[in-house]
Amino acid sequence: MSLHTRITCPGCQAPYTLRLRLTGRFICLRCRAQAVVDGIAQDASRPLVTAAPMPDDLSFVQIGTTGVLDDAPFEVIGRIRLQLRNDYKNFWCAVRKEGSGFWIAESFGSFAVYNGAWQPYTDLASKLRSNKTIPLPDVPVTGEYVERCEGLALSGELLPWNVVDPGWFVVQGSKGARTAFFMTKPNVGGVHYLLGKKVPVENLKLANTLPWNEWN
Repeated sequence: MSLHTRITCPGCQAPYTLRLRLTGRFICLRCRAQAVVDGIAQDASRPLVTAAPMPDDLSFVQIGTTGVLDDAPFEVIGRIRLQLRNDYKNFWCAVRKEGSGFWIAESFGSFAVYNGAWQPYTDLASKLRSNKTIPLPDVPVTGEYVERCEGLALSGELLPWNVVDPGWFVVQGSKGARTAFFMTKPNVGGVHYLLGKKVPVENLKLANTLPWNEWN
């Protein structure tokens, strides 16, 4: 599936026009039915795969939040929420006007931006450890933490994300502003990672965010 493709949700029949050049998954905002899986439209005659309800958290970013990155406007159109053993992390799927997409990762108010393409990690998986150097093709990073993913919740239009079952491990590594997010799980074709950079939230120029009132 690609930019401007029109789909119909197999659950509630709501129409939607895809906005990414390459859509990995689409989870209906109304009924949570999964309408597109890895670029294949879900046939209404097939059993529906539904997404778990999205838990509440403290994020002020929402689907529909807009911003500017490197002088290019974008809009948040999807969300993956990872429930880790000792933390949670939101991956917001953002799209630019021409259809290119990227991830905005958020954890307790700290933000990083990752390109949308997963890359294979070709070194030894045993090197993916906290407080250790993790070799990468150009500049290595230092492992910050290793966490087990206990659950995922998905919503909206998403870039490809090849593991949606819980039970895999997250490895986060950084060096300066450079950051890498590793997904490790047996039998899914090896370890893959996203490469990105940490950004101050004010650099994203976010608008249409959720108003926050500490008294509510």
